[in-house]
Amino acid sequence: MENESHTSLSCDHIKDIKIQENAKRFLNNISNRLGEVFAEILKLQNPSDGKIDTSEVLYSVERNFRKELSKEISTVQLTKGNLKEPKTVVKVKGNSKKDKRQEKKKKKESQLKKIINRLTRKSKLEDGDQEKEVSLIPMKPEAVKRIVLREKELLQFDFTNVMEYAGETNCNISMVVIDGTGKPYEKEFNLGKNYREVMNIGQKKICKIEDNKIKSVSIMDGKIQLELKVTDYFNNSLKFMYYVEV
Repeated sequence: MENESHTSLSCDHIKDIKIQENAKRFLNNISNRLGEVFAEILKLQNPSDGKIDTSEVLYSVERNFRKELSKEISTVQLTKGNLKEPKTVVKVKGNSKKDKRQEKKKKKESQLKKIINRLTRKSKLEDGDQEKEVSLIPMKPEAVKRIVLREKELLQFDFTNVMEYAGETNCNISMVVIDGTGKPYEKEFNLGKNYREVMNIGQKKICKIEDNKIKSVSIMDGKIQLELKVTDYFNNSLKFMYYVEV
């Protein structure tokens, strides 16, 4: 199979097909064996530094995994049935749409409570030093009717189904701007800049605007009707949350 110059091995020049196939097989076996020999030589010339102990790495990963997992689960003990002793199992927290809605509702309620706490204050009665706790209650949207016209705005509050206002005849009103998601912005709206006059329709009396509140509004037959004349500064596309102070 050597050529004339003895520099290579080949079977292409063999005419007999059977002998040529045997020659190919022979050459392949030689190549495979030479590869094994060279690999052994390289291994001997370049020994490895030794085995790496990964037991501590795996332990650290497992420990961190358990720590993160414990944040997302809660334990429950089973004591009834055929169990001889209490058995601890885990309950995985879900991220259902219902949970997300409840979380969003709680967040909104928390924001409203913060505003109420900031706006609630103590005032002294005129006839003595006794202090009276001022109650600040947000009006439900269904209890408020609002009509925005070109130069004025009409507001009606209905307290007939609000037990907190039973027996009250006078109150103060605050307005807080809200966005499309219902998030309130307490300091974004200035009553004095937006309304030049507020009239209590029931008594035909002008109400005073002070401390960013409509003061001394009379409650008649469980309702309030106001006519608010707007200024050029007023934006009629704003939405509000109304608070009543008694």
